[in-house]
Parts: sequence; C-alpha cells; structure tokens
Amino acid sequence: MGEPKALLDFNGDTFADRLIGTFRSCSVEVSVVVGADAERIATQMARRVECSLVVNPNPEVGQLSSLQCGLRAAPGDSEGFFVIPVDCPGVRSTTIQLLQRAGGDSFVVPRYGGRRGHPVGFRSRIAAEFLGLDPARETARTVVHRHRDTTVYVDVDDPAILWDIDDRQEYLRTFRSVLP
Repeated sequence: MGEPKALLDFNGDTFADRLIGTFRSCSVEVSVVVGADAERIATQMARRVECSLVVNPNPEVGQLSSLQCGLRAAPGDSEGFFVIPVDCPGVRSTTIQLLQRAGGDSFVVPRYGGRRGHPVGFRSRIAAEFLGLDPARETARTVVHRHRDTTVYVDVDDPAILWDIDDRQEYLRTFRSVLP
C-alpha cells in the first residue's frame, strides 16, 4: 500500500480512527493491535485516547498473533470480543448494534448477500481456544470452524462488512464508489 492501512483516509478520518469512533459509539471498549509502524500509527491516530494500543512484537507471524496479543491485553471481566481487520472502516454502527443484540453461545457473524464478513463477535470463553493455537501453523478459522454449529449469522444491509483492501488499486476501486 505504500503506507500503513490504519492511516489510510476514509472521509477525513484514518481507517483506525473511523473504526474506533464507530465501535465507541456502540459503547464498545476498543483495543487497536499494531505491529509494524506502531509508533507512527499511534502518533497519527486522532482518537488514540479513546482506545488501548497493543503492540504485536512479531506481526510477521500473522493475523492470529495480533488477535492473541489483543486477547492477552483484554480486561479479565470482558463478556466478549469483536474482531475486525483495519481495512473494513466502513462498517456501520447499526451493524455492530445488531450483532450486540444477536447473542449466541459462541460466535456472531454478519452476512451481506449471503457472504460472511466482519466484525466477528465471540464470547470470552472462546478466547482460551484462540490463545492455545500456534500462530505459525494455524489460523483463527480453526476455532471458528469448531463452533460453526452454534454460530449465529446476522443478515445486515452493510456491504462494508466484506471489504478487504490489500492494495492501492482495491483501495481506489472501493472508495471511488463510497467517497464523495
């Protein structure tokens, strides 16, 4: 991308700031896990004081290692968690509110047009399963698939749950249709 995804622009906010604001508007405590460019991201986040910043010392190991860092840093009395990659900054607060109300015993996952997306919510009792995985050999999907029979799917009118912006062309293509 040429710069950290967390700092890309979304209607005048960075991706990270937009997500922090959206989740905070739903009364969700926010932790942002950063790896490479952690100091730069922290200093450029306008909403830095509204979240906990967690540094993944080994981001090259993969996304699961970042999830594990975030879970280790979470308060012990958390009822559950949402996980969302930073490249889904357009997720609506109404989507998060629907997921909060959905309940479920393990996972709650939004769907748009029959496709699953983010944020994925899960109960705190599931955290130990994620922490028990080897991030060099496994992915979070291992745990998600274990609980697919008890996962609650919530159909939402929010195409941003499907965003996956991995390169400059995808960024421009995605935002050409949603930015003014």
